[in-house]
Amino acid sequence: APSRERQRFAAQGFAVAVVDAPSDRQDELGLDGYRQSGIHLADIHEVVRYMRAQADAPVWLVGHSAGAESAFFVARELPPDEPVGAVLTAAAASTLRNMDPRSFSRPVLMVSHTQDPCINLADLNRLFDELLAAPVREHATLTGGERGGTGCTSGYHQFEGLGAEYV
Repeated sequence: APSRERQRFAAQGFAVAVVDAPSDRQDELGLDGYRQSGIHLADIHEVVRYMRAQADAPVWLVGHSAGAESAFFVARELPPDEPVGAVLTAAAASTLRNMDPRSFSRPVLMVSHTQDPCINLADLNRLFDELLAAPVREHATLTGGERGGTGCTSGYHQFEGLGAEYV
């Protein structure tokens, strides 16, 4: 979820660690290739270990938009005894489908806005149907909020105007 929502998660009793895109891993293609790398997995695994040391509770990896690729990949690749789940918000189904969703064996929550111009909701619904190995799975769709500007940096894609509702 957008880092601006971290206070809302904390107010609900969640321990929150916000991990942004690493500045030392970006090039002209952005984070192309990094989000599904062993280096990224190791970095986020350290954050998961830290969070588990703070509170003996399952860790939910929340990824918004392109960050959903990170959350899905890391949850999928962590050791089976690591209690994690994935929350994928405003995710691109095409990217996740390349990671064999049929074998994803963690709890997963997908959250999408019905009017998000940056995703294909029908494709996400098909991806959700492929998450056959997930012990618990849910796809929540949101309506309302603010249309905002154009593109994927505002409006429905960022769940503007819905912060309290989607948290």
